[in-house]
Amino acid sequence: MLSFPRHFPYLLAASVLLVWSQAQARTDHRFFIDQYRGPAQCIGCHSTAFSNTPAISLKDIHHSVHYRFESKLPDNYQHNEAGAVVEYATSGLLWKMCGLPSTVPQFNWLSNIKDLPETQHVDKPSGCGTCHAGIGLKPYTALGQSKPAASEDNNIDCLVCHALNYDRKYFTATLFGQPELDAKGQPIILSVPRINGVLNWSVYTDAARTVGSTNASTCLRCHADLSDSKVPADDHHYGSCQRGVVFAADQDVHASAGMSCSKCHDAGQHKMKRPLNNDLSAHDVVIDHQMCTDCHGQNPHDFETYNEHAGFVSCTACHARTEKTAAIRDFAVVVPPDPNNPLSIYSVGISDATPDYKVSFAWFDGSVGPENKPRGARGDGKSRIYPYKPVGMNLPRDADGNVIPPRWDSFFKTGNMMDALAQGRNEYAALWTPEIGAKYGLPPVPGEFDHFAASESGFSISHGITRKNAYKCASCHNPAGVMDFEKLGYSEEKSESLENLLGLPPVGDLNGDGKIDAFDLLIFQNYWHGNQDAMLKALKNNQ
Repeated sequence: MLSFPRHFPYLLAASVLLVWSQAQARTDHRFFIDQYRGPAQCIGCHSTAFSNTPAISLKDIHHSVHYRFESKLPDNYQHNEAGAVVEYATSGLLWKMCGLPSTVPQFNWLSNIKDLPETQHVDKPSGCGTCHAGIGLKPYTALGQSKPAASEDNNIDCLVCHALNYDRKYFTATLFGQPELDAKGQPIILSVPRINGVLNWSVYTDAARTVGSTNASTCLRCHADLSDSKVPADDHHYGSCQRGVVFAADQDVHASAGMSCSKCHDAGQHKMKRPLNNDLSAHDVVIDHQMCTDCHGQNPHDFETYNEHAGFVSCTACHARTEKTAAIRDFAVVVPPDPNNPLSIYSVGISDATPDYKVSFAWFDGSVGPENKPRGARGDGKSRIYPYKPVGMNLPRDADGNVIPPRWDSFFKTGNMMDALAQGRNEYAALWTPEIGAKYGLPPVPGEFDHFAASESGFSISHGITRKNAYKCASCHNPAGVMDFEKLGYSEEKSESLENLLGLPPVGDLNGDGKIDAFDLLIFQNYWHGNQDAMLKALKNNQ
């Protein structure tokens, strides 16, 4: 008599469903998962390649930038004040004074900021670990290790990137009914309940049944947040997927076409690719050309003059349009919690979004100087003009101007920036050694707080891509154009020539301001681009 495994009916149904759905974007996992048991369950199937997914391993994930949170920068990328190349063993979120929060994730990893007694989970978690592809424990790289321990196989959260319906919660781990403490005596916070050392993955069974390929909504779980205080990206953004992404159907032509992030960024084996930019921190694969050309080619325009510009003007300079920005974060300003929101916390000041805020432009040759300033120059044969969003921060400093990293969980709870700075400085002093400083490029331990002082930088703009509203000739080549040619290295005489290159348009006063100028030409150009197919056809018929 034939005998079958007890799961045979489920396996049979799943096999039928898999065959049916091979051509589908997502495979229905409801018949595969009776109860979620963590990453080992996922890898049990996905160590084998399917028609729509390659074979993977937990090692692939452990060595991805979303887990490592660090990588080595490209050769000849970073330069010091004297212009000399600076090489560090590694770069990335773990071992740096991280941009917007201006602190070190090593001691701002994951903590409980606020909790409501009626819930069993942590209601207000905080820290860099909330966007790590693990369940809350630091990766092996944070410990200075070159490879993960066997126990890290369970420190992978497949659902945060792959589950459509996933509300990641955090829980205080317990031992014999008491909070489980780390080496510093702090409660351990994990996204999976852990009781007496046993992880209960089953709380996410419903979420696990919705897994599939990543899409924009899963990526935006982390990349749409501007900072730990979760400022809405709709109101404040940097035009970059790093923080406050502009990837929505009404803001980006690729999003409106239904493209997923992985269409451009997937490099295989759970690795992501991205082009060189000035704010490169950690990466899997860096490509040395504009990613746009991978799909659109080197000459994507019908108008040859535009194609000629592509040799020295980046695609994003014309096509990446953003209308809002968080221009400055002011650490000297304490914003109190909303009294009507029990989970509201203290935050620092942040400027309002301004619809008329303009991007700046600079030459970029693929390398950076101090504070991520793009390097490059007109006529060097390798630079292009790229757009940037200037970003300012009013930072706490010692008497010599060195930045002091705060301990953010302290500030979020109390609003006392001075206490947060004292705690952060002490944590930093315990972390820093001359060897670590040299290896990772961490500056020496700062002195005590003395003053706040502004720091300016610029973030690259890579999303918010538009075709219809892209800059036209008259957007730049008029006296009130978007580019400052003198700042780009052109002489005063050449700048004036470029500004008046188009001359007075023979199109009349189209905007009704009583003048015939470059703005009228811009109106005509916009009309031309919106109707160029019909106009070109009409011209061809009249030849």
